[in-house]
Amino acid sequence: MTDGKSLSRMQVRLVLLGLCTSLGFFATSARLAYLTIVARDSLREKGAMQHLQTLKLDPRRGSILDRNGHALATSVEVESIYAVPRAFSPEQVSQASRALGECLDAPPRRVASRLEGGKSFVWIERKATADKAQCVRELNLVGTGFVPESQRFYPKRRLASQVLGYVGIDNEGMAGVEYAFDDEIQGEPGRRIIWIDALRRRAASRVEEGAEPGRSVYLTLDENLQYIAETEITAAVEESRSASGIAILMRPRTGELLAMAAWPSFNPNRYTDFPESHWRNRAVTDVYEPGSTFKIIGAAAALEEGVVTEDERIDCGSGSIQIANRIIGDHRPFDVLTFREVIEKSSNIGMIRIGQRLGKERFESYIRAFGFGEPTGVELPAESRGILRPASRWGAASLASIAFGQEISVTPLQMVAAVNVVANRGVLMRPTLLLGRDRSDGTFQENLAPEPVRRVISEETARHLTSFLEGVVERGTGRRAAVTGIRVAGKTGTAQKAIRGGYSRTDYIASFVGFAPAEDPEITALVILDSPNGDHSGSRAAAVFGRIIERSLRYLGVPRENEALVRLATVWPQRRPILDGETKVIGVSGRVDEVPDVVGLPARDALARFVTSGLVPVIEGSGFVVEQHPLAGAIAVAGEAARLVLGARPIEGRELFGVPPARDPRVASVHREMFGPSPE
Repeated sequence: MTDGKSLSRMQVRLVLLGLCTSLGFFATSARLAYLTIVARDSLREKGAMQHLQTLKLDPRRGSILDRNGHALATSVEVESIYAVPRAFSPEQVSQASRALGECLDAPPRRVASRLEGGKSFVWIERKATADKAQCVRELNLVGTGFVPESQRFYPKRRLASQVLGYVGIDNEGMAGVEYAFDDEIQGEPGRRIIWIDALRRRAASRVEEGAEPGRSVYLTLDENLQYIAETEITAAVEESRSASGIAILMRPRTGELLAMAAWPSFNPNRYTDFPESHWRNRAVTDVYEPGSTFKIIGAAAALEEGVVTEDERIDCGSGSIQIANRIIGDHRPFDVLTFREVIEKSSNIGMIRIGQRLGKERFESYIRAFGFGEPTGVELPAESRGILRPASRWGAASLASIAFGQEISVTPLQMVAAVNVVANRGVLMRPTLLLGRDRSDGTFQENLAPEPVRRVISEETARHLTSFLEGVVERGTGRRAAVTGIRVAGKTGTAQKAIRGGYSRTDYIASFVGFAPAEDPEITALVILDSPNGDHSGSRAAAVFGRIIERSLRYLGVPRENEALVRLATVWPQRRPILDGETKVIGVSGRVDEVPDVVGLPARDALARFVTSGLVPVIEGSGFVVEQHPLAGAIAVAGEAARLVLGARPIEGRELFGVPPARDPRVASVHREMFGPSPE
């Protein structure tokens, strides 16, 4: 009995053992099946995450080019250095940190802090220089690698820096055009996979999804005109020891901005080396009281409304007038002046009399019609709307103050756009910076046609006011803006800077705004000097305006009346010049002196150059000039047909500084400081 019972227990145990073994086997098999079949993809991903790192692959940003196709901002490929800390043992960290620190000119402790902690990925240095990258490569360190990245490069350094803006370390536009058009310029990112092999011997990477490059953008700026504006305004700021300076050049008929310069500026290749105050584009972000340049607005309104005639005599109160409890004085005493003389001599009292005839509501409506009190709509970020209170909130002396440019704040861009109304025969144009862009297939897509905002004054009023502004330059406060052989129209401004409780008696804004040639304007321009030492009058800014206009019109090929007539008389004494009724030479019934070089220019600019030379252009295609006949420099016959072949993309034409810098030691020294030795 005992043996039977023992056998029975043993059998039970064996059966239980067999069952347990079977259950264990089946459980293991089921788990194995689950891991290898059901959870395979999930586990593979988790395992890969221990060894793989996915990085965003920055695309190559599209270029920013001027109107002639010359690069102002482009992208170059550089290398960034990374490490996989898990590949480093504690003993290796110290040695690797010292070696990397020597290559990268960085404290070893800082490098060691990145290699410690067993992370799966760290950057050692983003967008390293070629020398640093080569030094690290020669170390051949386990767990380090290189990723090609795109770095922004500004080949002209300071040129148009505040317009262009800059790009951050992550390839995103941070200011200016880089920010405004970032969605187009940036492109679409890709993906790169980085891993360390199982034996921790080497880090490697591969592109999982390629990045799509961004589109290029063409600006209305002309780099040569930008250079002229920047060198002249910089020289003027340094000479006058001003706090800052601004110069803006606009194309009257289209509103295209040809140059937008400000000083102090910065080099966007090294933007962190400069104060943040140098980064902003003062032409659109800053506001100032325009002073006497604002008298153009009141004069236009008065002529348009018929509240005064050109030669009407205005009582100027011997230089002072009382408005409410305030005594307002003139810059010099005048008794009686004609309305024309009020503008030419810039009488505050005379303009107050005119403002009183207009009245608050009517004057405010014209101010707003000229574009003040709202952003211009230019394609730049952070544009200010200025400060213009509604007439219902004007004080007892506000109408008088605003008549000569106080109690109102405007941006420089608003001011040049408003005066451009006079240059453009009474029509306000929206300022624009965008000439066109590349389509996805690489062809050029021109921007929409110029955008007129509204008619502000009649052509007749614009013509009369132009003659007033010519008188300012010929006989009045703006004589230093005169250019030999060019009729210049404009207005000076000498504005006291507003301070707490009133206006400063020592700090002024000196400015001049105008256009030339007055009879058929090619450029509307504004020059501002903030707090110049010594001579703080608008005539100081007028002199800078004159130099900019003289160099710019020479570059654009606009003939001077006297020079053209003298040249015709000496070279072709038997020929008679063809005139347009206003003594402006547009051709000659004989030889053309020299066929201009228009290769690389947009069609509209090439047409203007050829017509000015007396040639009759015949256009083939669209876009930019890629071929011209006759060739540049050839001798042709006035009235002869000239063939211009246009292409989808511009080709490289004149280099920067194609027109030599002015023979002026002030400008030459500025040129060397900003751009290095002259390429002449």
